[in-house]
Amino acid sequence: MLDLRKLIFNPFDFFTGHPFAKENQKSNYKITVKLHSLNKILKKKISESDDPLESLEFDSENGVLILTGHFSIQGLFWSRFLKTEFVDYNVRLIPVKVIQNQVRFQIHSFRLFSHTPIKLDPIRIFSKIFQFHRRLILETIVEEIPEILRLTGIRNVITVNIDYFLSEIPDLAGKITIQKVIPEKGNVFLFVRSGTILKPLLDFFGPEYIRIEPISENQDSLLLLWRD
Repeated sequence: MLDLRKLIFNPFDFFTGHPFAKENQKSNYKITVKLHSLNKILKKKISESDDPLESLEFDSENGVLILTGHFSIQGLFWSRFLKTEFVDYNVRLIPVKVIQNQVRFQIHSFRLFSHTPIKLDPIRIFSKIFQFHRRLILETIVEEIPEILRLTGIRNVITVNIDYFLSEIPDLAGKITIQKVIPEKGNVFLFVRSGTILKPLLDFFGPEYIRIEPISENQDSLLLLWRD
């Protein structure tokens, strides 16, 4: 005789629609992270640090997250060889995967420039040939916010831990699933699915840093598929 208790699903629920109704209680949202406001926090944090990272700013456009700033190379061989103490960097990252609220970004490009703009830039030329700078600068950036950023063993991949922010709000911990990440127009759009109200998230960070909107089936659903 068939024992219904040993089945991985209850056949009666299939006809009543009970498990599906429970799943449908979850809603989709678009969370906008305002990078301009985030940069204010980073500026203060970096100014209080003794690391060679002199500045760091986030921006975004066309699905790419952009990190820019300048870095001290004082005391390094390259500082003496190129006769400069600071270099500017421009790192462009593309989100490639989200696993358990850990967003993986692939390094699309990594460029260095002279901190003082010149027509024939030796920093730009040498950085294309020798990539000594990449690991050094990336490791320093990660060390500024290690609870959020992590260099993976996979070449050219940086992981951003979104769960760090959610864990600060007990009412939301474990209740939000990030489905898609799109950097665009100076913001980062997080498309999430949640079975609970997200107001505590807005209360915690404030409207200066984030905006939360329910996803409409006509516009935002198309945007969700935009980069696929």
